[in-house]
Amino acid sequence: MSFLKNHSTNSGKRNTGTDNYLHFVIVYSEKITSRLQYITDFIGKEIIGKSFELTDDVNVFKNYIGPKVNYSGSRINNEELIINNCPLLFEDSIKEQNISCFEHNGFKAFFKTTGDYPFDIFATSFYLLSLYKEYLSHKKIYMVAMLTKIHLHLKKVS
Repeated sequence: MSFLKNHSTNSGKRNTGTDNYLHFVIVYSEKITSRLQYITDFIGKEIIGKSFELTDDVNVFKNYIGPKVNYSGSRINNEELIINNCPLLFEDSIKEQNISCFEHNGFKAFFKTTGDYPFDIFATSFYLLSLYKEYLSHKKIYMVAMLTKIHLHLKKVS
């Protein structure tokens, strides 16, 4: 699966990576999920102003001319920024996350990993932007309400 495989500019000419200062960034991941798509779209479009190309095809990534971000557990080549990922963007459910803060360049960060960047900036951004923790409290409230209903129903029946 690969998204935005067309490397053309608005004029239809191939993007050689020299046509503007802020190049189109490609992000490689072994698996593309809706969470990963969401946060790379947000960072690319809303913060940087250009969409990121998201791919799970190693050859597309290797042959890309321009900035490369490798969001996997292993280095592909020396022309990339590697961000080792934590599991959050690859999970299907909402569950409690282990948040352990540390300081990086005078700022608090979490989801510490190894690689060229000391934490998973995609997972951290997703966690904060989606208000992930709020879903956990709603989930708990819902579960308590359901258990209360079941308890009251069982009390009536017996």
